[in-house]
Amino acid sequence: MKKYAACQYIVDYLIKSKMTYVPGVIGHGILALADALLERKDEITFIQVKHEQSAAHFADGYYRATGKPLACFTSVGPGAINALVGVGTAFHDSIPLALFTANCPTYMFQRGALQALEINSFAEFGDMISPISKRSYQLTNIKQLPTILETAFRLMNTGRPGPVHIELPMDMQAETVQEELLEPEKFNISSRMLGDVREIERAADLIINSKRPVLLVGGGAILSDASAELIKLAEYIGIPVVTTVQGKGAIPEDHELNGYYTGSFASLPGLNLTRKADLIVAIGCRFSERTTQSFIDGKSFTFSKTRLIQMDIDPREIGKNYPVDVGILGDAKTCLSYLLKLIKAKVKKRDYKEEAYFQELQDLKKKWQKLLKKSRESNERPMTHSRFFSELRSVLDRDAIVLGPAGHAQAILFQEFDVYEPRTHISTGAWSTMGWCIPATIGCKVGRPEKQVVGVCGDGDFLMTCQELATAVQYQIPVVYCVLNNYGWMSIRDLQADLYGPKRAYGTTFMDFKSGEFYNPDFVKMAESFGAQGIKVDDPNILGDAIKEALKNEKPTVVEVSITNERPQSGGTYLGFADFPVPWYIEDRGKRKGS
Repeated sequence: MKKYAACQYIVDYLIKSKMTYVPGVIGHGILALADALLERKDEITFIQVKHEQSAAHFADGYYRATGKPLACFTSVGPGAINALVGVGTAFHDSIPLALFTANCPTYMFQRGALQALEINSFAEFGDMISPISKRSYQLTNIKQLPTILETAFRLMNTGRPGPVHIELPMDMQAETVQEELLEPEKFNISSRMLGDVREIERAADLIINSKRPVLLVGGGAILSDASAELIKLAEYIGIPVVTTVQGKGAIPEDHELNGYYTGSFASLPGLNLTRKADLIVAIGCRFSERTTQSFIDGKSFTFSKTRLIQMDIDPREIGKNYPVDVGILGDAKTCLSYLLKLIKAKVKKRDYKEEAYFQELQDLKKKWQKLLKKSRESNERPMTHSRFFSELRSVLDRDAIVLGPAGHAQAILFQEFDVYEPRTHISTGAWSTMGWCIPATIGCKVGRPEKQVVGVCGDGDFLMTCQELATAVQYQIPVVYCVLNNYGWMSIRDLQADLYGPKRAYGTTFMDFKSGEFYNPDFVKMAESFGAQGIKVDDPNILGDAIKEALKNEKPTVVEVSITNERPQSGGTYLGFADFPVPWYIEDRGKRKGS
């Protein structure tokens, strides 16, 4: 039996779990772990990010692009707390990762150890991370270590995936382990759960007998790798497919049955389809505020009239926001495959292209493209978001990965940028986290080095974690960032102007305090100071060539793009609604609630 130090045991377990990278920040709390990583540096690469939040975002982006989870490390106290935003982002989008954090030695609990969280209990970080993780573990006896690793990694990957947390006091990292190293594959559950077959049969009958069915696809379909089954079902019956932000890419954008999107960032076809559907088949969709337009009947959905089949791996989501006619608890890929089998046994494949419903979809798609045409072809300077995304799409490979984190960049990427494969449209969902794009893009590129990977972020977003350019340069990771410079958090500025009036937009534009002139750092010089390439583009007619140049570079490149901040061109073609309560004095002036 091999003799291990606990830190060695953990690193070997990560290697056996096929984790070839581990991002983190080394602090005094994880010196033992750092040394164990050094011993195995030929088999697992430590990625030295510059902020603990970025360690979690790196692992998040890596998983979204590859479907393979990573572990990440932080030290104790503030280092651990810094990771919370990254873990919360992953948790709310069902992204698995394992966060290891340090603590002071167990014999120093509540004695004033450096950076310890100890005022009300021995160790309080577990209480902080509990709401945003599937489970938090604290190692206080070395005999717990094998069970904690086995349990945590199994939980992280199974059911609805998500982050887990393991706290490692410093003395526990250095303890001796007299245990055989566990084989991770013997403890992970690889089987997929098939839902109640009676409920699936009921769903099949509802689908066959409906006149205006719609498949509503969320992120669960991507996580389950269910795209092939989804498309086969859609094509067999002729059902339009509408996606959420996280579901985008489950069906190619140029597929004739792709009905685009509904919700706050809706498309014309998507809204019409979901509002008028007689049956919604929701697959891995949690019916969030954005998807439902604040749950107002008739906005995205009309569930006072429309029937609902909801398929999800998480029982908490089924019937949470809308009553269901059929609820199927199970894995999307497995359940869709069985559903299609039942439908094939009941009816022949439909010649849907001759049906009025299909023609209606094609007409709506043409109207939507016509609606976008003017902004996409605009020669305005600074350019519109639509023109930017049009040029970006024209120069990228069909399977390029594009990330969009928050604000207008996220919304218009979702609405207008065509994607053709799963895991190529990568965007934060529930938290819409600013600062996510820079480290997540690095994680994507590390995971899929053969693909073009472009992170698209606003200037405010970029400034939150721009220090990770140093990480990309250090490890020679040739990511491309398009920084859309419109001098502020313009999605919030526009929201303020819509709700409170144009003269009451406050605190959201980047200005010199004394002169009132627009202010931003020089992003090209900033990139160059890190050792990256910097390119500035003011003219939409040369944007495509600039992006091509960036993609050919063998080092990280920042393309600063001047984007208009003049309303209404500053945003996109927003057809949706979101409820925002406003004070009485605003309502008395005739301003409406919502935007």
